[in-house]
Amino acid sequence: MPNLKPVINISWGDSDCDCLETDDYEIMCISVCNPYSDVVFSNLVIGKIQVLDEFGNPVALLPDGTSSVELHPIGPYCFGDIAACTDNGMNCVAREFVLFNRGAKAGKYKIVIEGVCFEICKNYSHNTCFELVLCKN
Repeated sequence: MPNLKPVINISWGDSDCDCLETDDYEIMCISVCNPYSDVVFSNLVIGKIQVLDEFGNPVALLPDGTSSVELHPIGPYCFGDIAACTDNGMNCVAREFVLFNRGAKAGKYKIVIEGVCFEICKNYSHNTCFELVLCKN
């Protein structure tokens, strides 16, 4: 069986120019899409999301000991069944979360998605041929 997996994206903002500031909050969207026409992803769950610095380390803490960049909620995110794609494109299911930046250092960060679990229901079809002999009347 091939290595089948969903397409996962994170988006935010109303335009291509929407910036994430160091003191800000942003509603973000995590979407899971099915690009296959013969597969259903069942019971899809993302266990946890977290934000790390560009090197994969925890983000800087504030003087009160809390993180300067936080995601809420961190998980789990339940997506249910994601049906096969159609002629109109991929089927997608989305969930929202909030990114809180409080005195964060400017720079690059990573959102890490952990524990993506799902079942695969694969639909197989095949053709067969039968020969007929027609007798003359």
